[in-house]
Amino acid sequence: MPVFNLRFTCQVATKRSEATSSYTEAVGMPPPTAGHLSALLRRCAALGALSPGTQLHARALVGGCLPDATLATDLVLLYCRCGALHRARQVFDGMPSPCMHAYNILLAASPPGAALELLARLLAAGHRPDRYAVPAAFRACAELRNAVLGAALHGFAARLGLFPNVVVSGALLDMYAKAGLLDDAVRVFNEMP
Repeated sequence: MPVFNLRFTCQVATKRSEATSSYTEAVGMPPPTAGHLSALLRRCAALGALSPGTQLHARALVGGCLPDATLATDLVLLYCRCGALHRARQVFDGMPSPCMHAYNILLAASPPGAALELLARLLAAGHRPDRYAVPAAFRACAELRNAVLGAALHGFAARLGLFPNVVVSGALLDMYAKAGLLDDAVRVFNEMP
Protein backbone atom coordinates (compact mmCIF):
# COMPACT_ATOMS: atom_id res chain seq x y z
CA MET A 1 0.00 0.00 0.00
CA PRO A 2 1.48 3.34 -0.93
CA VAL A 3 2.44 5.60 1.92
CA PHE A 4 0.56 8.85 2.03
CA ASN A 5 2.90 11.65 1.13
CA LEU A 6 1.93 14.91 2.71
CA ARG A 7 4.07 17.97 2.48
CA PHE A 8 3.04 20.66 4.86
CA THR A 9 4.82 23.95 5.02
CA CYS A 10 3.86 26.48 7.60
CA GLN A 11 5.87 29.65 7.53
CA VAL A 12 5.42 32.40 10.03
CA ALA A 13 5.91 35.87 8.62
CA THR A 14 6.42 38.87 10.85
CA LYS A 15 2.99 38.38 12.38
CA ARG A 16 1.64 35.02 13.52
CA SER A 17 -1.69 35.77 11.85
CA GLU A 18 0.09 35.94 8.47
CA ALA A 19 0.99 32.27 8.63
CA THR A 20 0.56 30.48 5.35
CA SER A 21 0.37 26.83 4.54
CA SER A 22 0.39 24.57 1.59
CA TYR A 23 0.05 20.88 1.33
CA THR A 24 0.08 18.66 -1.68
CA GLU A 25 -0.98 15.11 -2.29
CA ALA A 26 0.53 12.77 -4.83
CA VAL A 27 -2.02 11.60 -7.39
CA GLY A 28 -3.60 8.29 -6.52
CA MET A 29 -2.60 8.32 -2.89
CA PRO A 30 -5.17 7.79 -0.16
CA PRO A 31 -6.52 10.84 1.69
CA PRO A 32 -4.85 11.90 4.93
CA THR A 33 -5.80 10.03 8.06
CA ALA A 34 -7.13 11.57 11.25
CA GLY A 35 -3.68 11.03 12.76
CA HIS A 36 -1.96 13.01 10.01
CA LEU A 37 -4.45 15.84 10.25
CA SER A 38 -4.24 15.84 14.04
CA ALA A 39 -0.46 16.29 13.97
CA LEU A 40 -0.78 19.13 11.46
CA LEU A 41 -3.50 20.82 13.53
CA ARG A 42 -1.28 20.72 16.64
CA ARG A 43 1.47 22.36 14.60
CA CYS A 44 -0.91 25.08 13.41
CA ALA A 45 -2.12 25.62 16.99
CA ALA A 46 1.45 26.01 18.22
CA LEU A 47 2.09 28.65 15.54
CA GLY A 48 -1.28 30.38 15.91
CA ALA A 49 -1.92 29.65 12.23
CA LEU A 50 -5.70 29.90 11.94
CA SER A 51 -6.07 29.96 8.15
CA PRO A 52 -4.17 26.71 7.45
CA GLY A 53 -5.91 25.14 10.43
CA THR A 54 -9.35 25.93 9.03
CA GLN A 55 -8.25 24.44 5.70
CA LEU A 56 -7.28 21.27 7.54
CA HIS A 57 -10.63 21.31 9.35
CA ALA A 58 -12.38 21.45 5.98
CA ARG A 59 -10.17 18.63 4.73
CA ALA A 60 -11.14 16.53 7.76
CA LEU A 61 -14.83 17.14 7.08
CA VAL A 62 -14.58 16.37 3.38
CA GLY A 63 -12.37 13.34 4.01
CA GLY A 64 -14.80 11.84 6.52
CA CYS A 65 -12.29 11.96 9.39
CA LEU A 66 -14.80 13.45 11.81
CA PRO A 67 -16.10 12.53 14.32
CA ASP A 68 -12.78 11.54 15.84
CA ALA A 69 -12.17 12.46 19.49
CA THR A 70 -8.47 13.27 19.10
CA LEU A 71 -8.95 15.25 15.91
CA ALA A 72 -11.88 17.20 17.39
CA THR A 73 -9.86 17.97 20.53
CA ASP A 74 -7.01 19.27 18.37
CA LEU A 75 -9.50 21.47 16.52
CA VAL A 76 -10.71 22.88 19.85
CA LEU A 77 -7.06 23.57 20.76
CA LEU A 78 -6.39 25.28 17.43
CA TYR A 79 -9.42 27.54 17.62
CA CYS A 80 -8.82 28.44 21.29
CA ARG A 81 -5.17 29.29 20.69
CA CYS A 82 -6.12 31.43 17.70
CA GLY A 83 -8.85 33.28 19.61
CA ALA A 84 -11.75 31.80 17.62
CA LEU A 85 -13.72 30.70 20.68
CA HIS A 86 -17.04 30.50 18.82
CA ARG A 87 -15.52 27.96 16.42
CA ALA A 88 -13.93 26.06 19.31
CA ARG A 89 -17.29 25.89 21.02
CA GLN A 90 -19.00 24.69 17.82
CA VAL A 91 -16.51 21.84 17.48
CA PHE A 92 -16.77 21.03 21.19
CA ASP A 93 -20.58 21.02 21.11
CA GLY A 94 -20.47 18.69 18.11
CA MET A 95 -18.39 16.09 19.97
CA PRO A 96 -20.51 13.07 21.00
CA SER A 97 -18.73 12.78 24.36
CA PRO A 98 -15.95 15.32 24.89
CA CYS A 99 -12.88 14.05 26.71
CA MET A 100 -11.44 15.73 29.79
CA HIS A 101 -8.64 17.25 27.70
CA ALA A 102 -11.17 19.01 25.46
CA TYR A 103 -12.98 20.34 28.53
CA ASN A 104 -9.70 21.64 29.99
CA ILE A 105 -8.70 23.42 26.78
CA LEU A 106 -12.05 25.15 26.48
CA LEU A 107 -12.24 25.96 30.21
CA ALA A 108 -8.87 27.71 30.10
CA ALA A 109 -9.87 29.84 27.10
CA SER A 110 -13.48 30.67 28.02
CA PRO A 111 -14.72 33.88 29.63
CA PRO A 112 -15.75 33.48 33.30
CA GLY A 113 -19.47 32.86 32.89
CA ALA A 114 -18.94 30.36 30.08
CA ALA A 115 -16.18 28.63 32.06
CA LEU A 116 -18.47 28.05 35.03
CA GLU A 117 -21.26 26.80 32.75
CA LEU A 118 -18.74 24.45 31.14
CA LEU A 119 -17.64 23.21 34.57
CA ALA A 120 -21.27 22.39 35.38
CA ARG A 121 -21.53 20.50 32.07
CA LEU A 122 -18.32 18.64 32.88
CA LEU A 123 -19.74 17.54 36.24
CA ALA A 124 -23.09 16.58 34.68
CA ALA A 125 -21.23 14.40 32.15
CA GLY A 126 -19.70 12.47 35.05
CA HIS A 127 -16.14 13.74 34.67
CA ARG A 128 -13.99 14.42 37.72
CA PRO A 129 -12.42 17.90 37.60
CA ASP A 130 -8.64 17.70 37.61
CA ARG A 131 -5.66 19.95 38.31
CA TYR A 132 -6.32 21.81 35.04
CA ALA A 133 -10.09 22.29 35.31
CA VAL A 134 -10.17 23.54 38.91
CA PRO A 135 -7.71 26.46 38.43
CA ALA A 136 -9.76 27.62 35.44
CA ALA A 137 -12.87 27.58 37.63
CA PHE A 138 -11.04 29.50 40.38
CA ARG A 139 -9.92 32.09 37.79
CA ALA A 140 -13.53 32.47 36.65
CA CYS A 141 -14.67 33.01 40.26
CA ALA A 142 -11.85 35.54 40.76
CA GLU A 143 -12.84 37.51 37.66
CA LEU A 144 -16.49 37.48 38.73
CA ARG A 145 -15.51 38.28 42.34
CA ASN A 146 -17.73 35.37 43.41
CA ALA A 147 -16.19 34.32 46.73
CA VAL A 148 -19.17 32.16 47.72
CA LEU A 149 -18.87 29.92 44.68
CA GLY A 150 -15.07 30.04 44.98
CA ALA A 151 -15.24 28.84 48.59
CA ALA A 152 -17.58 26.02 47.56
CA LEU A 153 -15.13 25.03 44.82
CA HIS A 154 -12.34 25.21 47.40
CA GLY A 155 -14.08 22.59 49.52
CA PHE A 156 -14.83 20.46 46.46
CA ALA A 157 -11.19 20.62 45.30
CA ALA A 158 -10.02 19.68 48.79
CA ARG A 159 -12.25 16.58 48.70
CA LEU A 160 -10.75 15.72 45.32
CA GLY A 161 -7.25 15.94 46.84
CA LEU A 162 -5.98 18.63 44.46
CA PHE A 163 -4.15 20.87 46.91
CA PRO A 164 -0.66 19.46 46.83
CA ASN A 165 -0.63 21.12 43.38
CA VAL A 166 0.93 24.60 43.31
CA VAL A 167 -1.12 25.77 40.31
CA VAL A 168 -4.40 24.85 42.02
CA SER A 169 -3.31 26.53 45.25
CA GLY A 170 -2.08 29.62 43.39
CA ALA A 171 -5.39 30.01 41.56
CA LEU A 172 -7.26 29.65 44.86
CA LEU A 173 -5.03 32.25 46.53
CA ASP A 174 -5.64 34.64 43.63
CA MET A 175 -9.40 34.10 43.85
CA TYR A 176 -9.50 34.88 47.59
CA ALA A 177 -7.24 37.93 47.16
CA LYS A 178 -9.35 39.38 44.34
CA ALA A 179 -12.50 38.78 46.36
CA GLY A 180 -10.97 40.78 49.22
CA LEU A 181 -10.75 37.80 51.59
CA LEU A 182 -7.15 38.42 52.56
CA ASP A 183 -7.20 36.21 55.68
CA ASP A 184 -8.23 33.25 53.52
CA ALA A 185 -5.60 34.18 50.92
CA VAL A 186 -2.88 34.26 53.59
CA ARG A 187 -4.05 30.91 54.96
CA VAL A 188 -3.86 29.35 51.47
CA PHE A 189 -0.42 30.89 50.98
CA ASN A 190 0.85 29.46 54.25
CA GLU A 191 -0.49 26.00 53.33
CA MET A 192 1.01 26.00 49.82
CA PRO A 193 3.51 23.24 49.05
